[in-house]
Amino acid sequence: MPFKKNGWRKPTAVQHSTLLTCYNDRGQQVPVPSSVLSVAFTGFQHMSRGIFGSGPEEFDLDLLDVTFMQVGPSSFDFRFDIRRPDLGKMALLGASGALREAYPMLARAMTVIGTIGEATMLIAAHPGCELRRVETHYGPDVEVLVDSKPRLIFPAQFLDLVRDPAIQAAWRAGLSPLSNPNFAYVTARGEIHKVQGLANQVIICNEHLRDFISGDPLQPMSFEPTIPALSQAEQEWGTPPE
Repeated sequence: MPFKKNGWRKPTAVQHSTLLTCYNDRGQQVPVPSSVLSVAFTGFQHMSRGIFGSGPEEFDLDLLDVTFMQVGPSSFDFRFDIRRPDLGKMALLGASGALREAYPMLARAMTVIGTIGEATMLIAAHPGCELRRVETHYGPDVEVLVDSKPRLIFPAQFLDLVRDPAIQAAWRAGLSPLSNPNFAYVTARGEIHKVQGLANQVIICNEHLRDFISGDPLQPMSFEPTIPALSQAEQEWGTPPE
């Protein structure tokens, strides 16, 4: 199975690696059954391919490798590699020009995956949370408010991916290890081409999140974000550029 330690191939090409670790409330790892790991791996494959395939850039999904290694009782290293098409199906990118082209595409796609994953888990864990649209100098964002306090902000253009039923279904499978009530939180540590510390996150697990994994829909207050009234200072400043 993909999660076994033997047969692990250390990639040498453009890659993103995410280390996911599930902990109980004492900061300890707990074993995950192999059958659950198999479901989770399949879910992450489907989710990754769905997000890569939905971007504005054309991308041949046959060039995407998603690999998975268990590195602890409940710690998993996911790697996403892009192969060079003219070197055969199993050849990894090696030329410096190809690396320069693939790096930003992979970085953007993995940023989307991490953001959508965090947003999905936060909304699932806090049904009734509010989505609020805010205008910024870089374009519109959506804030996720829990108990009237912003907990996460992401580009408004990602909201359709958060709402997508197919991607939600893939997340349910990918998050299946968290159906174990012993897990209290999960950490995500990102690395792109050996640059560590990217998009490190801590996500809380609770019964609402487990209900989502079991099939309940995401239930924010509304998927139509509220829009705050402009303050006098904002009105005097003017509308941010699009």
